[in-house]
Amino acid sequence: MTEQTPQHDPHDQPFADESAEVQALFERARALLEQGDSAALIGLTDELLGLGTQHSDDVVYMLRGDAFFDQRRVLDAIQCYQQCIASGALEFAVAWFKLGSAFAAGRQYEEAALAFSRAALLEPEHWLHRLHQGIALLEHGSLDEAEAMLTWVVQATHGQKGNYPLAWLLYRRAASGHCSEGGTTDASRGLLALRDSVAAGELGPEESADFPWWHCWINPAFDSAKGDNLLAPPQDTRWAALVNWPREGSEYKKLRDVLIDYPEWE
Repeated sequence: MTEQTPQHDPHDQPFADESAEVQALFERARALLEQGDSAALIGLTDELLGLGTQHSDDVVYMLRGDAFFDQRRVLDAIQCYQQCIASGALEFAVAWFKLGSAFAAGRQYEEAALAFSRAALLEPEHWLHRLHQGIALLEHGSLDEAEAMLTWVVQATHGQKGNYPLAWLLYRRAASGHCSEGGTTDASRGLLALRDSVAAGELGPEESADFPWWHCWINPAFDSAKGDNLLAPPQDTRWAALVNWPREGSEYKKLRDVLIDYPEWE
């Protein structure tokens, strides 16, 4: 399907078919976006809605939705993105992606997955839409659908994206299996996906403060004392010394090296 853009893009200036007053407000909106002043942007979009536009309501509602989202007013953001789509952005993938993100922030994961799927239909070559659809499906508990989607992302990105949520999915399934044979297999697959995520730098540099904690929390290789509760926090604190920051001296290791040292689930 060929993507059709909305009547205007928020970054296109000027809006030649709008009044001088509306064009001036859009110019102010651009400045507020650059400044990150979402509170003022909400007030400015109030003015724009009061004035009315010839063909730019979709842009106004997208700007307004972004401002509400930045203010963590998720329900207002959802309503604005829906208005944006209804006002001319029906075939605009970014509008559906933003709507999906707002639904996900509001823990409406089924609705989020549907919105991301619409974005993916409009831009089938774009892995980002399917990645977020897979995560929404995972959060919704649709594990088989989520695994298919995340596996597609991993393949489409040549192993660079999708590994981390896939690891979470596999550990969740392993926990539900109570360390049965299938659960053990899923845990082993989850560890491989985790290692791939680290190798690809999927979550950023290892030097970031939260990096070791999140990874080791779900890595059963660090703590055989977890028993059949694979999602429990580690009971054995010795794992922390392996990935402590800042790394000073020979006793500290990069997490990537640690994962290679512990290749199998224990």
